[in-house]
Amino acid sequence: MRLSISGLSALLLIAAIRAAGAQDIASLQAGARIRLDPVYGGAVTATLSGVSPDSIKYLLERSGAQVTALGLSEVKRLDVSRGRSRKRGALLKGLTGLAVGAAGGAALGALTYEEYVQERGDWLGCLIICSRGDNALYVGSAGGLAGVVLGTIYGAVMGHEQWERVPLRSR
Repeated sequence: MRLSISGLSALLLIAAIRAAGAQDIASLQAGARIRLDPVYGGAVTATLSGVSPDSIKYLLERSGAQVTALGLSEVKRLDVSRGRSRKRGALLKGLTGLAVGAAGGAALGALTYEEYVQERGDWLGCLIICSRGDNALYVGSAGGLAGVVLGTIYGAVMGHEQWERVPLRSR
């Protein structure tokens, strides 16, 4: 019982800290990178131009200098960028590379397996790869290793953008 009360207390503390760190829409600064999800249409990434009590003005990344305004009642969700994290990018892309490389390598290994035929005088025989499953395991392991290395490098260079949700006032 004591453990569950302390665990619940820790969760409540974390929730309070996150709520305290969340920005209000009025406190956003012009020039901030935002991700906007309108009621109609798809989500867009833009640069914040300004906020008024009933609307938000933003500059789409692909549109050049054209400012677009949208009523706050037409916004489902608004996130503000907290920057890119190279560590998180390396971790996420490394894990993705591991999964894709291992799965692709295992499939390739299973598809390219050829039955070993022992010839006269061949004393090694079936030493390491004796079945289709063995071939899939070894090629999948090599693919997973290559995927985790390449994914980690890519993720560390590109980073992973971190977003924080901005609470919208009730409509």
